[in-house]
Amino acid sequence: MVKRGKKKFRSSKSNKIVRRLDPPLGIKIVSVFFFISAILSFLFGVLIILGSVLGLSLLSSEDIKNMINNNPGLSAFGIESGTKLFTTIFAFGVFIIVWGIIEWYVGKGLWRAIRIWYVAASVLILIGLLTSLALIFSLTYSGLVPLVFYIVLAYLLWVNKNSRSYFGISSKLVKKR
Repeated sequence: MVKRGKKKFRSSKSNKIVRRLDPPLGIKIVSVFFFISAILSFLFGVLIILGSVLGLSLLSSEDIKNMINNNPGLSAFGIESGTKLFTTIFAFGVFIIVWGIIEWYVGKGLWRAIRIWYVAASVLILIGLLTSLALIFSLTYSGLVPLVFYIVLAYLLWVNKNSRSYFGISSKLVKKR
């Protein structure tokens, strides 16, 4: 049995004392990663939205036409005018903000030992691992550092005995030491 600290607090609906478990160190590290990632995603999304709004208002139509003519890849996305370009950038910024909000709730759910957020964190870490491996297999070695980082997060979330018992997941799948 894993020893964990307990906090006492009074429930707001009743006067009963409720005990809440302290998360183990591995879960704290993974949760803080998701909190930091959420804050950075939110700020980046806001900057993208501001850039798209300012870009649309500051560029003349000639500048937009020159930019589209110089970047033939934009026409592959069906972007033939500046308004479509900046609308696409705006939509990307909104997507990044929504992604940041999801990451915030994943970190919060891990800290509070909610099992569905454990599954969501596992999926996000698995996506990060696969993305890093895809970068390495495409012979760009920019995926090495994220790969090591995601391997550490995966270990803390999936293999660490204290983390698994915090969520009530059996450790029978993991080899006993």
